[in-house]
Amino acid sequence: MRKPVSWRQWFITESSLTIHCIPAVFLGLILNILDAVSYGMIIFPLSIPLFSTFGPDGISMFLFSAVISQVCYSGGLSMFGGSNGNMMDVREAGGSDETIVATTMVAYSLSTILTGIVFMALGYWKLGSLVEFFPRHILVGCIGGVGYFLLQTGFEVTTRLDLSLSLATLKDLFSLAVFPLWLCPFVLALLLRALQLRFHHPMVVPLFFLVVPCLFYALVPLGPWSLEDLRDLGWLFPLPKPAVPFYDFWTKFNFAATSWSTIPRTIPIMLGLTFFGILHVPINVPALGVSTGRDVDTNRELVAHGWSNLLAGFTGTIQNYLVYSNSVLFIRCGGDSRRAGLLLALFTFLIFLGGPWVVGYIPSMVVGALIFHLGMELLKEAVWDTRDALHPLEYTTVWLIVISMGAIGFMEGILLGVLAACLFFVILYSRRRTIRLSCSGRGLRSRVKRPYRQGRYLDEATRQIHILQLQGFLFFGTVGTVEREIHQAIGSSSVGIDSVPIRYMILDFALVSGLDFSAAEAFIRTKRALDTRGVHLIFCGVSRDGDVGKALRKAMLWGGEDDEEESMESGGFDGKVRVFPSLNEALESCENALLRHFYRQRQHLAAIEDQGDHLLAEPLPPSSDSPPSPRLPRAPPLSSTRGNYPQPLGLLMQAFQELGGRGKEALLHRISSHFTSRDVREGEVLWREGDVPDGLALVESGLLRASVRFEGRSRVVESVLPSTVCGEMDIFTESGGGGRRRRRGVTMQVERRGRVWWLSLEAWEALKTEDPATALGFMSLALGYSAQGMDTLVVHALHIQG
Repeated sequence: MRKPVSWRQWFITESSLTIHCIPAVFLGLILNILDAVSYGMIIFPLSIPLFSTFGPDGISMFLFSAVISQVCYSGGLSMFGGSNGNMMDVREAGGSDETIVATTMVAYSLSTILTGIVFMALGYWKLGSLVEFFPRHILVGCIGGVGYFLLQTGFEVTTRLDLSLSLATLKDLFSLAVFPLWLCPFVLALLLRALQLRFHHPMVVPLFFLVVPCLFYALVPLGPWSLEDLRDLGWLFPLPKPAVPFYDFWTKFNFAATSWSTIPRTIPIMLGLTFFGILHVPINVPALGVSTGRDVDTNRELVAHGWSNLLAGFTGTIQNYLVYSNSVLFIRCGGDSRRAGLLLALFTFLIFLGGPWVVGYIPSMVVGALIFHLGMELLKEAVWDTRDALHPLEYTTVWLIVISMGAIGFMEGILLGVLAACLFFVILYSRRRTIRLSCSGRGLRSRVKRPYRQGRYLDEATRQIHILQLQGFLFFGTVGTVEREIHQAIGSSSVGIDSVPIRYMILDFALVSGLDFSAAEAFIRTKRALDTRGVHLIFCGVSRDGDVGKALRKAMLWGGEDDEEESMESGGFDGKVRVFPSLNEALESCENALLRHFYRQRQHLAAIEDQGDHLLAEPLPPSSDSPPSPRLPRAPPLSSTRGNYPQPLGLLMQAFQELGGRGKEALLHRISSHFTSRDVREGEVLWREGDVPDGLALVESGLLRASVRFEGRSRVVESVLPSTVCGEMDIFTESGGGGRRRRRGVTMQVERRGRVWWLSLEAWEALKTEDPATALGFMSLALGYSAQGMDTLVVHALHIQG
């Protein structure tokens, strides 16, 4: 049972924890006052006569908004108990003085409420990740634009001039009475920058802005000036006349005098500032999480921001958000607790109750130096720190936003930046490599283990197949590259002495994430061009219900999906687009179509082979027979070599008919006696990946599939047809020492029932002992046969690797 704590122990513990927070609270209070004076003084455009006395009201609004955000964050809505929050805003309206003021105050509140609603909605519907997708360089440009505004505001606050791009303004800035007013704070800002480069302690900035006013008031008695003289000259801000209480900004609300017809015209500006405020959360919150070593729930922080802004808006003040720099300083000085945050809110509220009279005793150079410092910092972050990190087009966008914000306006700068980003995106990504691979079928064959004679023929005949593997998102800026590549491929295949016309154009969409309407239209044009040349267009790596499949179906570019009866049913041209789930199946279908000619014209091919193997590259005449395929229920036709011998000798002669020399028949006759017949049924596993090899198989009928486990699922790597050998490499090779054999690298399963002839490991070992010459001869034949399949697998591995 937990021992009760006495009130004295409780008081000592609480007092100790509170005292521990005092340095952080003191630092946070200084930062809030400095921010209130600098940001609060620029909430209203003081250069406009109507708002020239509104500086104290801006400070009060800022402090009250800071108190609300601090209570919300430290009260439990935010995971960061010691996070600091504040923000600022600016508005203008037209009409009488009373109408302008009332409408401006209402616009402030509505803007804050709108920001709170957007924050709340994003957090409630768990859409915090969406705001992270906005282009980073657009945000950087906005930061640079705000930096420019701060620099401009620094000149306006210190000189009380309404700056404009004119010669008269330039003369006023360099007049004898005005020049020192902005030069001193500008030099102080540069001095602060130099001190920060030399000293990296978090107290440098607060101490600097404590020392400067102390030095100012230490020098005042040494000169012939009074405080009133300094106010008249612009070195001190004017005192509110009459003195205004802390609640004065609430008296500016007058719903009867508000120009409600003007409010809708301010909505674009509200949305722009809401948008800019939203962008701070995905930047500041994760950054604070990294600095404090905490996992961040962006949606929770968005809800916290929603409540703080809704409360601020309904109490008539301005937007607020979590400030990363202030929060880091506060937390590192011992303020990483809700207690410290609530204490900061309490002391800030006491400063707020004291009234904004303090502004009349703050030197304008202090406020100006802080504004110049912040402006320089933001401009440096936007246009200097990113000069080597961004692409030249993205960096150009940053400068374009900064310049347009300064020359045109805030919202106009953002919109121009977004338009430029879209334009540069098209330019930039149209240069990206859309075609990952372009080659003929001779360079990339299907993973089907065929009889040697078929493979030898396909080595040349597959030059009539061309493969384009596409990647990325295909849109109007990139699809032109694909069109040009296709036209170049079919053009180059039609000229030259050694050229072979392309009959099959395969487009692999496996790495394509999507395509727009322009890309689909381009493929329609491509199909027409291929139709005129009698070239089959084949799509693969695409599913019917995927994004790419839907786009192709809408463009009427969809044929039979993995339908062997439809897939190139005749050797002639029918103009249909064939669709296959994978590149391997598309290649297999094309090779089957080519092999049909090989079997229908065996006598013709035999005559051609007598003239020279190089003639095999000639295009074949069309045929109307179906191609042999491992997916068909019947086995492919075989040559007569098999029928002249008993089994399994006939199969061995079929498999190795073009390998070896004299004595091959006798050798295969001796080895054939060591094979045993074995019927296999559909679904039966001959061996599994990782098993110890126990023999090799000579396929007489049926179909086998070799697969491997990769990333938790099985993938087919090879199809094995009749009259082929499989598993030979496993029993021929050893790993390690002591006769240990390498493990099976694939799982071999029966896809279609049939018969295999089995050479067991025991029979092979006995043959090596009893007749090593026969064993060596058979191994040479089998390795020569396997080389064809190994080359194909290596090419596919390189193709996947890219």
